[in-house]
Amino acid sequence: MTGIFRKCALPAILTLSVSLLGGCIAVRPDGSRASAAEVAEFESSLKRSEAQAESSFVPQGEFSALPTGQTSMIVRSIKEGNENTFNAVLKSPNDFTPPVLMALADRIYDMGDYRAAMFWFYTAQLRARSDANKSLDPSVKDGVTGLSMQFGQRIGEYAKSHLAELHEAMALVLEWDGMSKRRYEPRWVAILGNDAKTETHIRFRPESEWKKIDADTRDGFEKGYRAMTAN
Repeated sequence: MTGIFRKCALPAILTLSVSLLGGCIAVRPDGSRASAAEVAEFESSLKRSEAQAESSFVPQGEFSALPTGQTSMIVRSIKEGNENTFNAVLKSPNDFTPPVLMALADRIYDMGDYRAAMFWFYTAQLRARSDANKSLDPSVKDGVTGLSMQFGQRIGEYAKSHLAELHEAMALVLEWDGMSKRRYEPRWVAILGNDAKTETHIRFRPESEWKKIDADTRDGFEKGYRAMTAN
């Protein structure tokens, strides 16, 4: 972990010690904060959807090749406190999809390293949003909003009451993501959309556009964050 940040010349506040998981500022697709009632309704619908999905939803065609199962296994392992999985993700964070980094952030929050928890959660949220922007299935963006609501609720509450730390973490998020090379499959996000339930082909922007989409999303993420914290 420390090696990663030395390479990126980032402050030592993100140096972590090892050793559980909880549970973002919950936001709508336009970047505004979701209400407690919306979060509760989403969580309820998520549980219903998961129960139905386990019994009936089997991705077909290109969707079946997405790393959905692998992501779920890694997230579950982090939640269960597996230190080997935890350390593997910290060692090579660019190899893992945003849900894995969200689970990592939750566990780090439980360890008491709140600044690092914010860094990893908002990095994951940024990346999930930029991956959604590459999708041609518009419902994927709603899925990403739901994912953000599912993870890191306490992190958002902490961030809201510690704005100086949040500003520092967000600056690091934008800098580090801009300097890092993502090595995970960005099409993972397609599983969150409606196409995954009815189609066999993933509708996605060509790879030649991904770098610009990532940069544009970082710009929009920064502007949205600054607008939310301006008051």
